[in-house]
Amino acid sequence: MEIEQYLWGASAEGEGILLYTLRCAGGREVRLSNAGAAVTGIFAAGADGRPEALTPVFETPEALLADYADRGKTLCANRYGFGQRIWQSRVETDRIVMELPAGDDGLPALAVLFDLDDDGQFAVTHLARGATAAPFTMTTQLFWQGDWRPTLRTQEGPATDDGRFYPVEGWRRNILGEAARLDDPAAGRTIEILTSQPEIRIVRHDGQLALLCGDSRPAPLDDETLYCQKDVYRF
Repeated sequence: MEIEQYLWGASAEGEGILLYTLRCAGGREVRLSNAGAAVTGIFAAGADGRPEALTPVFETPEALLADYADRGKTLCANRYGFGQRIWQSRVETDRIVMELPAGDDGLPALAVLFDLDDDGQFAVTHLARGATAAPFTMTTQLFWQGDWRPTLRTQEGPATDDGRFYPVEGWRRNILGEAARLDDPAAGRTIEILTSQPEIRIVRHDGQLALLCGDSRPAPLDDETLYCQKDVYRF
């Protein structure tokens, strides 16, 4: 696996906006930016060997920051405008780490870890430490473009309602388990989704599809608690 880092632009306040490109075997590629701790594109090799985009692709930081649907961005505690923040970021061996210190807005110290391996597993780990008065959640809003057919592994059978949380079948606390699958028969592609979270829901936007893992009844954090959520996408 290889990582490239670019200076992509600057925010209105003069903060550097970076673009990271992670490449692994089989022509797979993931692009990330510290603007919104965002996934700006995921690619896999097509039938002709050239890369095909599986997610929306943001070609400029301006386009990314102007996307108020927050596609691909990391959001915290359902706070609007969070996807506009510029995160501190660095490369750690084969991993990209993005962080925000605790602030006066009531949020704890935050971190997102992005990993890609040669088996085509893209892992996103959300971490938070520090007390919060309000219920706390973190998620990366990863949308997929194409004719995807979702299958959710839920305790209640087939998922039929978009936006509703469904309990993941066989969920166990702190254990990474299979939660869903996306199939595109025409393209012959499958994406498997694993999560440590107890619930999953379908979200759609402009013909694109997201399967978001989370908890419909999150709790506040205390000073002794480390919040950890991990989602894995096999593509």
